[in-house]
Amino acid sequence: MHTAATQTLTWVGHAYPPWPGSFRRFRHSAQIPGEIAIHDGWAPYRKYECFHDLCNAHHLRELTLVHEQHGQHWAKNMIDLPVAAHRDVADGPLTDVRMAHSTQHGLHRDTGQRRHDPPGQEA
Repeated sequence: MHTAATQTLTWVGHAYPPWPGSFRRFRHSAQIPGEIAIHDGWAPYRKYECFHDLCNAHHLRELTLVHEQHGQHWAKNMIDLPVAAHRDVADGPLTDVRMAHSTQHGLHRDTGQRRHDPPGQEA
């Protein structure tokens, strides 16, 4: 299943089996200027010129690997934040204190980024 959304519209498409050619019919959703493609990190998505990010389920999977297999505590901090944020949203309107999760996320993300430069950008 593939989705694309703006502030006012949502588009949903289905392609099976999920092979690279099946994405051609959906390319319009990844060619909108400023579009963010949130996905599982599968390489064929990367050919589209837009900002790419992982969905939270895949973030949690990758962070769990980094924490459990490589013993990096910053990754555990990153795992705890979306889980806590989900609970906060379920608990009702967000206060300024509860919005601090966003700042904490940035701090932990920056720590991880410093420890793991993207390929080709190593210090």
